Amino acid sequence: MKKISILFTAVISVMAASAAVAAPPKNLSWKTMQEVTFNFNPVKADPKQQAVAKSIWGKKIHQQDTAFVLLGQVETADSSYILSSLSSSRMDSDGECEPPPNGDGTSYAQPLHSTCPLKVVGKNKKTGKVSVKKISEFCYLNNPDVTAESLKNNHTEYAFDEKSKTVYFRTIMYGKHYAPCDRSVRVE
Repeated sequence: MKKISILFTAVISVMAASAAVAAPPKNLSWKTMQEVTFNFNPVKADPKQQAVAKSIWGKKIHQQDTAFVLLGQVETADSSYILSSLSSSRMDSDGECEPPPNGDGTSYAQPLHSTCPLKVVGKNKKTGKVSVKKISEFCYLNNPDVTAESLKNNHTEYAFDEKSKTVYFRTIMYGKHYAPCDRSVRVE
């Protein structure tokens, strides 16, 4: 009987893990997360977006390091939320980001996705109270080819379901949805 109980618990755990990212409702509007760069010459970064990224990641963005930050934003009646993921040369060496499973991280011949943290920073519109949720296994798609065609085919998207207060994330690689990178988080 004990073996059956252990097996049942293991099956339930696997089912819960695989059901963790439910399919988003079909009527959602998807937006592309904006990438903000630090010390990456081919791209001129927007100083306002850099300021937002620095306010979220603080000392994780080192002045001399190359860093890439994804930004998105959603609103509810009560709160505003900034969605942000960071990938930097220092985080890679510190082990905060896992190397890309689709490349060794040294080749720029393909879009690569690392597994990096995602922060959801909420601010209550009435009280000003700030809350932070952190997800450790977020796919950060690094696409060094900044041409419009490449960015169209290789990017990270998010959509907000107001009813469930859930943000859904998906990665588009080579023009196709890459389901292993699907994530979701409830903001309230």
